[in-house]
Amino acid sequence: MGVEKHTDLKHKDKKFDVSSNNATGKNKSNYKINLKPVDVAILHPSFLCPVLKKTGDDFSIILLTDEKFFNSYEKAEGKEDKKAGPAISGAVNRYLKLTDWSEIDKTSPANEPLFKSPDEAKENIEVHFLWKLGELENYVLTNKDEKIFAQIDHRVMQMYQEKGLVHGFEIVIKNLSNDSEGLYDISWMNYSKPKTEDEEGYFFELQDEYISDFNEDYRGDYLDLSCDVSDPDAPYFSEEPTEIQSYHPLFISSKESLDIGHLSDVHVSSRQHLFTKSKARIIDGKEGDGNRSNKIGSMVNTSYATLKDLMSQMGKETDVLIFTGDLIDYNRNFNPDNSSIADDGLTKSSEIWQVLNLDNLKDKQQYPIGIDNLVMYELFKWYYKTYSRPIMLVSGNHEAYTLPYGISPRIKKLRAISNSLFHGKWVPVLDDDGEYIYDNEGFVVTEYKKLTEEEVIQKSINEAAADRQEAKDENNPNIYSDRANDGIPADHNLTISEAILMYGPDYARIVMAAASDDGGERNFKPENLAWFYHIFTPLSSYVSTYAEQCFIGLGWGDNEKFIGKKQGGWFLGSFLPRATESISDSQLKVLKAGLKEKKSCNILCSHFTYANYNVPQALSEEGSINWNDLTGTLGKHDYGTFESNRNDVYKKITDNEIHYTLSGHSHRSGLYQVKDSDTSWIPFRDTMSVTAQATKNKIFSPAKGCRMMVAACGGPIAVQNHDNELFNWGLDYPSGNYIKFNGASESEVGIKIPGVTQAQPRLAVALDYADIFLRDEDHGGLLKEFSSDEDGETFTFRVNPKAEMSGIDIFNEGSFVIYKKNKPLVTKGKITHKVRDKENGDLYGFRCEKSIRKMLRKDGRYNSISYFKVKLKNSNAHQAFDHYNHGSDWTYPIHIMEMSEVESDDEDESFDSKGGYLVERHSVLGEIPDFEWYERKFSHEYT
Repeated sequence: MGVEKHTDLKHKDKKFDVSSNNATGKNKSNYKINLKPVDVAILHPSFLCPVLKKTGDDFSIILLTDEKFFNSYEKAEGKEDKKAGPAISGAVNRYLKLTDWSEIDKTSPANEPLFKSPDEAKENIEVHFLWKLGELENYVLTNKDEKIFAQIDHRVMQMYQEKGLVHGFEIVIKNLSNDSEGLYDISWMNYSKPKTEDEEGYFFELQDEYISDFNEDYRGDYLDLSCDVSDPDAPYFSEEPTEIQSYHPLFISSKESLDIGHLSDVHVSSRQHLFTKSKARIIDGKEGDGNRSNKIGSMVNTSYATLKDLMSQMGKETDVLIFTGDLIDYNRNFNPDNSSIADDGLTKSSEIWQVLNLDNLKDKQQYPIGIDNLVMYELFKWYYKTYSRPIMLVSGNHEAYTLPYGISPRIKKLRAISNSLFHGKWVPVLDDDGEYIYDNEGFVVTEYKKLTEEEVIQKSINEAAADRQEAKDENNPNIYSDRANDGIPADHNLTISEAILMYGPDYARIVMAAASDDGGERNFKPENLAWFYHIFTPLSSYVSTYAEQCFIGLGWGDNEKFIGKKQGGWFLGSFLPRATESISDSQLKVLKAGLKEKKSCNILCSHFTYANYNVPQALSEEGSINWNDLTGTLGKHDYGTFESNRNDVYKKITDNEIHYTLSGHSHRSGLYQVKDSDTSWIPFRDTMSVTAQATKNKIFSPAKGCRMMVAACGGPIAVQNHDNELFNWGLDYPSGNYIKFNGASESEVGIKIPGVTQAQPRLAVALDYADIFLRDEDHGGLLKEFSSDEDGETFTFRVNPKAEMSGIDIFNEGSFVIYKKNKPLVTKGKITHKVRDKENGDLYGFRCEKSIRKMLRKDGRYNSISYFKVKLKNSNAHQAFDHYNHGSDWTYPIHIMEMSEVESDDEDESFDSKGGYLVERHSVLGEIPDFEWYERKFSHEYT
């Protein structure tokens, strides 16, 4: 039976018998409940901020109640010593339901009350009034001992104020009769009386109605969508409403310390499941042609499959799983099971190109709001039910992102600046009758209004059309000044070219392109965080204790910044925006309150980092972090950290008051430890030196100071740089960290990697990134001096020494693939490692089996499309290469030029032609495929 609206629930007190139909055997019982229609919501525990209880310990629940509950408390006996008498404790004993997680049922009361008799209830249930919501300072919550324990999100607080739930109470439960280990759900059960004699009354949790109302208001037209996460590879979406409910987990354990799993930056994205269906290939041809390269869709790493695998591993081996932000990419995303495409299906690449074009954002069925939040909600429920283990989390910045962007987003700097400064339009002001208002000089009065989401989408459609025309007129697809986020293709385990060909011509689009304003064109919108805090947890920051462990969670905040000071200079754009509101004064109070608990193991959790090397900085080097607030300088070793109260926080790290920090944000796994700190009298020179190592190696040595742990992403492919290999473009597995304890002492630290095939980083992708960015920096690409002296003789090339790959023999076989009409002509040969030369680059040889001249020339004309394809082999010569998937070829478009037509640096001198050839990555098509060429040559797939 569905939940009635709150206005239908007001009724007189009623006594009636309740049979515990869910009980069995000797546990069957009948008892009477005196029901009063009071409104109660459980603020803590919440779905993803549980209560952690050691067997034998007391525990607390925080309630928000209406005026009626508060008045009953005021009249109750015993409130003089801040705990109510038997009337209130008896009500809590009956209304509060504690259920094993596997037996959650919100249609019936508790099988048994918490305590069997009123005297036991009075003895073991304390009810303490705390505060009124409207009287809180900066949303900070205190407990019965007047200690700070959390901040409530202001959006959730406003909702409860509107519902009339403004009175905070702490319920202390002592000597719980059922103190068995396991995961339980706490609920406050209400009763709806029958309206007619033919109807039956039913039980429900009123808080579910609040959440359902919010979900309906927030998602609006997108409400009719449900998600099934039973498939390990992809969720299934169907068009029917999903019931969103409130949960309040209590985890009971007898362990001295809880083993911790840590995941971050999982970036679940529903559109990835369309990517996997792509049949696009970099080297294509007719069906059955053995020269074709792999289907791009078969190589796509999806965050969902990777995350579910990692969650399974954590559920089997750890006690509490902590997520530190970026659960999703953005709030609106493509629905791969939408009925508008599901009937006929998508049979070829050109159809995928069409539906992924962001012009379709106008279609609210193709791009529903909250689709990925729904996936995470169902995954969390699945985890609780499967493993009976709790989850804690804090918010990241992506929870606030609004609209999707292309697979390799690009910007025009002037446009980005303009969008940041001018994010609205001047419109006439109208009176109540819809008429223009004029000023004293006869001009129409206007006002500046931010663009609506629909207006931003339309503006983007117009800009994209203009960009396509510009690219066509200039015969150059790369008309943009910068990549907005270099690493997105690699997130999917794809090269930039592969990702763009798979996604289609709209690959570069950024719909909301403003970088730093709060206007209509900025993708980060704090109102998007409302779903996170209403459904997952209302606490934006919190303290949670278990035995000698203290967990302190700090949310991202309501803002981020791309433009600011970095390493002494100003810059536009960044891979890692910073949390400008953190660590706020209120968050600092929460942190200090946690440390005042004087636990022997304090664990600080946040999305933003505390120590984290920018990717070009190798883990092998020692870092330095300035933590004096007055200078405001953020360096290359604290990339993605916070801006405020740095002095206070880093002092607690260097003094070892904080024992672990768990964070993410950078997509790079690393364990950082303080080597030394300097708090000399010199102004603005408070610093600490840190050392770093990869967490994939288990660490058994006792922690001598704070371990600052940064998790790699738990969904996308991660980035890594051990020792400057691959021009700092190394890749790594998605992973999560774990900490295990033996009693109160740390016994093991390490990472878990997924067993999903597509989640193993492809060496081909890392090589291609190194090649592109070496070219961007005018270093000549990865393979330098790639040439032959004569046709038919051996080609030689050097591996660029800046790639730090000396002695790493990973090249097995090479092929030139040259198209004539629709048919690829191929010549191949073994690649041999000839000379190891760290200074100038190792020398390799490659001898083709056929004449290049015969393949290239026909009536004196060159073919425009050629590729170099490299088969790779495993190399265990360096730890930075032993984890890669070497099974997929590295393929990229090339120029093959006769040496006689290549000018030397001296304009008066040309190469001495002996009929040889020079090979270079194609200057135009080497990164961005020619879509029109694919459409023309392979119409069966791309037209």
